[in-house]
Amino acid sequence: MSLLSKPQVSTTAFIDAATFAADQVSDASSDSVHSEDFSAANADSPSSDSPSEHINPKKRKHTLEDKDQKQRERILRNRAAAQDSRDRKRRYISNLETDNQQLKEQNEELNKRLQSVETENEVLSAQLRMFVTQLSQVQDQLRFNNITEFLLGGFRDSARVALRTPQSYCV
Repeated sequence: MSLLSKPQVSTTAFIDAATFAADQVSDASSDSVHSEDFSAANADSPSSDSPSEHINPKKRKHTLEDKDQKQRERILRNRAAAQDSRDRKRRYISNLETDNQQLKEQNEELNKRLQSVETENEVLSAQLRMFVTQLSQVQDQLRFNNITEFLLGGFRDSARVALRTPQSYCV
């Protein structure tokens, strides 16, 4: 080894041991155990230095009870949330059913209205066809009258002239 390199000492092990000892002293004082009794108990069993053996049983029991209580509270909150979710779903489905019923009624009303409009459209189409036919007949009659008047108009005038001047057609 060189003179510059020093052996590395783990300070975390020292800090962990000091923290563990402080925790043991605070647990012992909270349970009304004197530090002398605590050190005597540790002196009797020097080989049991594991942290799990030095945890206060009352504290562990309290922790388990807290965990159980928290788990029960979580279960109750979960049940309440699930019930709220089911209630919301029921309300949602109820609203959908109400909306569905209203839309069905509106659809029926619109179908009835459509049928009446289609019937009215058929009637009006029939009337239009009838009026177109009548108009066509009237126009044909007017054309016939115009042609007749045009053709016969000249003959009428010649007949009037012939009546005014008597001519004998006898030979």
